[in-house]
Parts: sequence; structure tokens; C-alpha cells
Amino acid sequence: VDNATLVTALAGALISHKGIVDFILENMSKRLSEQLAEEIKELGEVKPKEADIAMNAVVQGIRQLESEGELVLISQEE
Repeated sequence: VDNATLVTALAGALISHKGIVDFILENMSKRLSEQLAEEIKELGEVKPKEADIAMNAVVQGIRQLESEGELVLISQEE
């Protein structure tokens, strides 16, 4: 997804899914993580509808990468 969509999704997830946002930011380069955190802060509060649209776009992007073999999702059972 594009950067604006990712920032919107992460900003919207901060309230109800902060642990997920922290996990995502902790598992990327420090420079990119800091840049995204700053953009999230600058964006501020996101309307729930906008956040849902952005989060759905991120999920669709993940599913597309998985179907193309670019990403492997590991189930909890593994």
C-alpha cells in the first residue's frame, strides 16, 4: 500500500490495537519506524471510517503478496 494509506491505518489502530502498531514498528528499520511514527503523530486522530478503509487496504495488500508468493503467513499452530 502507499505510505499515506499505511500511516492512516496505523494511526487509526493506535487506539484499539496499539500492540499491533508497536509490533509493526518494532519489526522494521529504526529509520523507517521513526519516520512512520512521526507521520502518525502529525496526522493525529483519524476518523473510524477512514481508518477502516485504510486497514482493509493493508489487509488486501498482505493477501495479494501472499497469493503471489512474496509473503508467507505462519499460522498460530506452526
